[in-house]
Amino acid sequence: MIQDFSHCLHDTERKVFEFLSGALPNTTDIVIYPNIELFDASKAAYVECDAVVITRSFVAVVELKDWFGAVTVQEPKWRRGNTITDSPHVVNNRKCKVFKSYIQHALSGVAEHKLPFVQSVVVLTNADARVEGASSARHANIHDGLITLDGMEELADYLKRRMHHHEKSERVLSDYHFRKLVDQLNKDKQSATVSYEDQIPGYRIREDRGSAPTYISYIAERNPNIDHRLYRLRVFGKLSSDPAISETQLRSLRAAEALPYHPGIRSVSAHPNGRHLIVEVSDWTDTRSLDDLLAEHNRLDWRRAASIVNDIALALDFIHKSAASLVHRNVQPRSILIGIDGRAQLTDFDLTFDPGAALTVLGANYEEHLSLAFTAPEVLLGKADFPSDVYSLGAVFFRALVGKVPSNKFSINDQLASALQAASCEEPKQTALCTLIGSMLAQQPLERPTASKVAAEISTLLGTSLEKEAASVSEMTDTPSYTNIELIAEGATAQVFKVDNHGELFIHKVFKPHVARDEALHERDILREVDQL
Repeated sequence: MIQDFSHCLHDTERKVFEFLSGALPNTTDIVIYPNIELFDASKAAYVECDAVVITRSFVAVVELKDWFGAVTVQEPKWRRGNTITDSPHVVNNRKCKVFKSYIQHALSGVAEHKLPFVQSVVVLTNADARVEGASSARHANIHDGLITLDGMEELADYLKRRMHHHEKSERVLSDYHFRKLVDQLNKDKQSATVSYEDQIPGYRIREDRGSAPTYISYIAERNPNIDHRLYRLRVFGKLSSDPAISETQLRSLRAAEALPYHPGIRSVSAHPNGRHLIVEVSDWTDTRSLDDLLAEHNRLDWRRAASIVNDIALALDFIHKSAASLVHRNVQPRSILIGIDGRAQLTDFDLTFDPGAALTVLGANYEEHLSLAFTAPEVLLGKADFPSDVYSLGAVFFRALVGKVPSNKFSINDQLASALQAASCEEPKQTALCTLIGSMLAQQPLERPTASKVAAEISTLLGTSLEKEAASVSEMTDTPSYTNIELIAEGATAQVFKVDNHGELFIHKVFKPHVARDEALHERDILREVDQL
């Protein structure tokens, strides 16, 4: 049984569901929810799934890709033509985890070993795609966490196969629990979420980035596209006609818009429009969030993590000392952006606290929209202040180094020491980092350092490393085996040299000391892949 798919925005998606409607048996043993949004409680945000499939013994989150041309499937990187790209399973696996958590909550009385396995299924739906490495619906290992299928027919065949596999599986829901899960999804599904795609004059929507309880986020370009840049638009709904309420709705956006320029803050602006929508606009060219980065790498090299935290600490110090004395209140991986130069910027000022007005774009009850894992305990008591942001940044630092959020279930110091030791962080810096992050996560606000002090301590740690690494770079460029070295380009992260080695010419790219080793090696691997094409 396929639920209504008239709300699907893309014709390619609707064609898939129309095909499945005729290809699958008309039975209630399988339920498919097209284009559904699931709430991720850990991030207080929705994730959009192209489809969710439910049977008694099998659950899948399905990602549909209308890619054409040559596609080579090889985890964790795929190749599209001459381009190396992340596997769609990377993002889809996160959605599977969200749905698994949803099932555990909806069927809280069912033992873990009885719950159906949640599988990531990616389907290449374009008939003009030339796919290598995809799974076969008939022979795919149904216990594999990642299934990639070439075409709608393969998807239909695979679903038919899975419908009957429960006869051989121990992870089978009873009729009662199957119906309970379906009924709960029918009640909670967010597939009818309001869309503003055609209501924002001056912009053409390129991508729906999903929604949170209070806004919908889009990636867009100007219409007409005069600057060839991308922008993020966050739509917070309709502006109230009541002046008192509208002031509450706009206060924090105006406060962020009024901030003077700072390199660690992503500038935002309100977009006036005749439809009375509250729209926040910020540049999104060559941008990704720290949340996306951590989803890909889980842990970061300590130098890279420290560099990101240093940038955000300086940004927090700036807004804390601004004329409005702002408290961000929403520092978390999703509100930290990483540019193409590797530098970090703070964004998402919709929960910003202005002590002079006590208002935010969300008005009252802002606590409902916080990400609890990154929120200082006093904020939940309505006592947000500058140290609250430092606590949140400490939680971000911990998450980037350890791979999980802080908890009172384990020792913060032990977890940090273990992660830093595994990352080959030398002992003096290891102790200093554990002490710093421990103080940032202190339960009492007065025991935490200021954002300014955090930045100063990190700069000292990185500065020692920078001097050492800068010396090694200098030694390399002075190597006498080269008869000529010419600097031909320089960016924020690297210098490019043309090197003459006794008549043989080479191009050398030398990364600057603040660039993490894993980032440099990742770029090296991509260049090697390209060289082999």
